[in-house]
Amino acid sequence: MRDGRRTRVVLGVVLLSSLSCYQKEPQALSLSVQSAAVTSADPWAAYRSLLVGDTLEKQREIFRLGYHFLQEKNRDGARVFFTRALEVYPLLADYSLYYLGLLSREAGQSAEARASFLRLLADHPESIWAGRAALEVATLALAEGNWTEAAQYAEQARTSRVALGPVRHEAALVLAQAREGQGDVVEAYSLYQELRRTTPRSTVGKTAKARVEQLRVLEPARFALKDDQEYLDEVRLLAQQGDGGKAEELVQQFT
Repeated sequence: MRDGRRTRVVLGVVLLSSLSCYQKEPQALSLSVQSAAVTSADPWAAYRSLLVGDTLEKQREIFRLGYHFLQEKNRDGARVFFTRALEVYPLLADYSLYYLGLLSREAGQSAEARASFLRLLADHPESIWAGRAALEVATLALAEGNWTEAAQYAEQARTSRVALGPVRHEAALVLAQAREGQGDVVEAYSLYQELRRTTPRSTVGKTAKARVEQLRVLEPARFALKDDQEYLDEVRLLAQQGDGGKAEELVQQFT
């Protein structure tokens, strides 16, 4: 399983990096498409032979063009080629599913995006995109107020073996927000504080800081600073987060 994943990762990197030397060809092909559009209702008619995908070379080309159009922000083109790549090029199916999910999410098609990400998680649990896909599902659920699903997939992303640090941090933030939505503000507060310590100056860390401050105002009996150690810890956190002004204010209050 790990060897298969490593093969997909290496091949994905090779194909995507090869776009730098492939740059001129898609531009020429795009001109062909523009010409074809004048005489055909199908803007992809010039690619009809390629989209058959009956050889390995064509299959790789389909995937590369999907990524090229994605980079060029040609979402229609990216969707056409990634959809076909998903059908004919199973070796990088997890990549195609992830990019199709992103395209659907960016188009406001939440149900379609969720379906792509869930299929990726079900069919390719060891994919390098598994952590990000779980985070995407969690974020979509959070936006819909589905706290249970948001918490489930945020936890999955946070503990994913293949997820990078920023993904785990974002997942922890979504998990905290979901816990808050479920009414478990103590757990949410703990997660926010953990994020302030682990990624103090990131957007995630700053968002966590804002939520901590709001919870202290809303529920001072639970979360207000109570003793010397808590004041000292907060001053240190504020300094780590680059908020010297508030740290100074707190020192003055404490003294």
